[in-house]
Amino acid sequence: MTKIILVMDAKFAKLYDAEGLKIKSLISEHTSEEFGIHHKKQSLRTGFKTQSNGVGGHFFDPHTEPKDIDRAKFSKEISEIIKEKIKDNGFSELIIIATPKMLSLMRKSLPKLHKIQIKEVAKDLVQSAESQIAEVAFA
Repeated sequence: MTKIILVMDAKFAKLYDAEGLKIKSLISEHTSEEFGIHHKKQSLRTGFKTQSNGVGGHFFDPHTEPKDIDRAKFSKEISEIIKEKIKDNGFSELIIIATPKMLSLMRKSLPKLHKIQIKEVAKDLVQSAESQIAEVAFA
């Protein structure tokens, strides 16, 4: 029974191949920058509107933070890679270990995958060792 393990946060994603209760190998690593997604800091003046008649401007709050848009784009790119890997390699289980926000976005971007079990863990383990990832994934 082969499994694919996804460990991700807003900027990095790692895909592992596992069998039974052991990680066999790292399949691939991805960064948001390789998809052209760059986390830009928002300007402090964003949202201020000045008026031409000299009256002081007012602030309007943007509905969506640029970071949220970047996270959504990255989760869509990673979900496409996962769909390809599952189709090509016939994995029977997908284990997603991600930060809570990314986990929520992955749920939205991954459609219902037929004949595959999905396990979700809300933790940030991108910088962790394989042994720690395996401990959490197979707990």
